[in-house]
Amino acid sequence: MVDIDHFKSVNDTHGHHVGDQVIRAVANRMASAIRDDDLLGRYGGEEFALLLHVVDDPRTLADRLLTVVSETPIPTDAGDLSVTVSVGVTRLRPADPGIEDLLSRADEALYRAKNDGRDRAALATAPVTPRV
Repeated sequence: MVDIDHFKSVNDTHGHHVGDQVIRAVANRMASAIRDDDLLGRYGGEEFALLLHVVDDPRTLADRLLTVVSETPIPTDAGDLSVTVSVGVTRLRPADPGIEDLLSRADEALYRAKNDGRDRAALATAPVTPRV
């Protein structure tokens, strides 16, 4: 799960049109960081879900997403805006009865990342990984 940090302030300050530009740019940047057979979708508001076929090291992917979104400001009609995201990561477990459990764990990790300062990733089964 990925959530754009402080997105409400983008809409409140610059309007929903600029917010939509930010959402599209973040989605495009994340799509460029994953493989063609991975799935990226808007989960609601400024939140995204990624379902990845195979990931050897989830920290590497999370760090790549953090970097690809924040490395350069996003051009918008209101000017260039610096944007960061928070990421919650988990793996599908053999005992998972459905995708709801997977998404719930990822969402819990996402909220840990946000509560611990944003612009970082948290793994569902490990402590928060601060941005370097």
